[in-house]
Amino acid sequence: MKREEGKISRKMILLISLIIEVGIVVFLPLLVGFFSPSKVFSVFVLVPSLLVAGLVFFCLVYFWWAPNNLYFTFVPEGRAKVVVKGDAFQRILIQWKGYNLKVDSEIDQVHDIGDITKGGSRQGGWFEKLFGGLKYYGFWPIKDIFIYDFSWTGINPNGEPQRHKKETLDYVLLKEDVYWVEILQAEDKALLPLDVQLVLPIRVINPYKALFRIQNWLEAVISRIAPAVRDRITEEEYREWIQSDKNLGQEIFEDLKKNDVFAQFEQEYGVRVRATEVRAINPGDKFREASLKEYLAQREAERIKIVYGAIKDQGDLGKLIRVVEGIENGEGNWVIPIPGGLTELLSKLGSEGSDR
Repeated sequence: MKREEGKISRKMILLISLIIEVGIVVFLPLLVGFFSPSKVFSVFVLVPSLLVAGLVFFCLVYFWWAPNNLYFTFVPEGRAKVVVKGDAFQRILIQWKGYNLKVDSEIDQVHDIGDITKGGSRQGGWFEKLFGGLKYYGFWPIKDIFIYDFSWTGINPNGEPQRHKKETLDYVLLKEDVYWVEILQAEDKALLPLDVQLVLPIRVINPYKALFRIQNWLEAVISRIAPAVRDRITEEEYREWIQSDKNLGQEIFEDLKKNDVFAQFEQEYGVRVRATEVRAINPGDKFREASLKEYLAQREAERIKIVYGAIKDQGDLGKLIRVVEGIENGEGNWVIPIPGGLTELLSKLGSEGSDR
């Protein structure tokens, strides 16, 4: 649970902080008193020392403890964090203006288990009003902020897929995000394997369900959507899909909605899928190679048809030009038969050349 490799541990942070605080509150007045026996002067030193200690403590909390989830934590806007006690779920901390937890029972209200909805029944206390996203979650290490590994593929600002491989997170994103998914080897009507790229706008509406009701909510969502994509792809051939005016993504969405799949996502996984958008349908490399050969063959056939059509229009002169081209492009010693009817033409051209 508590992964602190590669950075200073929270135990060391706490130890250094205590040394600093004790040094300010205790050793500074003692040091001043050692050089000045006046008790009145020592009192005047102690009071500022306490004020300085309080300021230093706040700076330690704000700039060191909270970023490392030590007693305090920061909950950024549009996110939630889960507090655990002895690795057991205790409650949820959220920070999203205009949204709150909607609880339906006394048990849910005690443990902060509910959907994130607009509005809500609870109001933030004085600490939240004063410090915003800075929150005290409890006495560490008995209580802690839950962390987990999560892998996903999003969309970068250029509209291209951006992979995030097994990142360790201490929060749950509540705002809608766009996830890129690729369904491989989905066969069309002609059994041609196709790779279908999907974009799924998804929002977590219940952090407890998303983290603790399923091992990985995104993998579970993809595994339920993939069969619907494959079933729909089999209804048409590849060329028909790419030339059709049908909205494949919308059709897949309607199929899943009709089968109550999206309702199950919300009830079981605590996530809401707003749409299924198809970005691309790509055949395999072998089909691409075959299509390219077919295309090149068609272009060559059209070229030959044009060339020989022009030769035919020129009569014997065109045939002669074709013979000369064959001689120029040939390799080695080739015997090229002269088409009938060209002997007289060659003799005539030769005599005209000698006269010149």
